[in-house]
Amino acid sequence: MSGPCSARSKRLDRELAADAAQDAYVQLYLHWHEVGGSIEPEAWVYRVAVNRCRDYRRRLARGAKLFRRLAAAAPRQASAGSWEPAENFLAMLRQLPTRQRVAAALFYQADMSIHEISQIMGISEGAVNSHLNRARRTLKEVLEARR
Repeated sequence: MSGPCSARSKRLDRELAADAAQDAYVQLYLHWHEVGGSIEPEAWVYRVAVNRCRDYRRRLARGAKLFRRLAAAAPRQASAGSWEPAENFLAMLRQLPTRQRVAAALFYQADMSIHEISQIMGISEGAVNSHLNRARRTLKEVLEARR
């Protein structure tokens, strides 16, 4: 398949491969005292790069799983006046700033830990907790306003 979407995908794959290679060399530098005496430091670098690529694929799989769960939770038809928890929750999440929304969706919908969320978002665990606390306060205000 060709087109702008596949060109973007190829560019993204190259960038991710370059990131994995760069990270592997950084890890080699940081662990040279362990690896330097090894007969095959090149193999160690390849293993680290491959592991980084696997980590990325796992994150993609988690994102796809989350997407499927959110799609399955969305009601096909909502009757007027009925309350749908998943629909209302997702509607309330849309009101949050992006980082708070992502953190809340990963925590509450995907059942991910604070550590996993920090890895996915590329921020500290403290920052994840801060985003979740702000999201909770905002969601509480939204719920209280509906009463």
